[in-house]
Amino acid sequence: MRRKDGSAIITEHTVTEIVDDSGQRTGLVRVVRDVTERKRAEEELTKHREHLAELVEERTAELQVEVSERRRAEQALRESEEQYRAIFEQAADSIVLIDAETGAFVEFNDRAHQALGYSRQEFEKRRISDFDVIQAPEEVA
Repeated sequence: MRRKDGSAIITEHTVTEIVDDSGQRTGLVRVVRDVTERKRAEEELTKHREHLAELVEERTAELQVEVSERRRAEQALRESEEQYRAIFEQAADSIVLIDAETGAFVEFNDRAHQALGYSRQEFEKRRISDFDVIQAPEEVA
């Protein structure tokens, strides 16, 4: 339908027959309802839903890429740690990592405790101060 000014409106029509007692149609009742705003709101809602679906799809794809990258990084880290562990354990020299505050052995290879005649369990209980070694660079002089 069009208004007097020529602008279009969206309408919804309902037509009901009017009948007399004998069942003869005597007229019609026509109800015209302006649904322009409702239709515009529905179209806007549809547009927003589609946009939201696109955003969800894009974010899902981004997350899949991030998960794949993280898995690759974790695998690379595991491989690197395995290499480090193999080098650390198979080294011909004694290797120890010492806690700077406590002097405790944080980690050590088998060569470290074997070279000094200790079992792994005995060596774990020791501190660097238990051995006659230089503990700080300033003690070198």
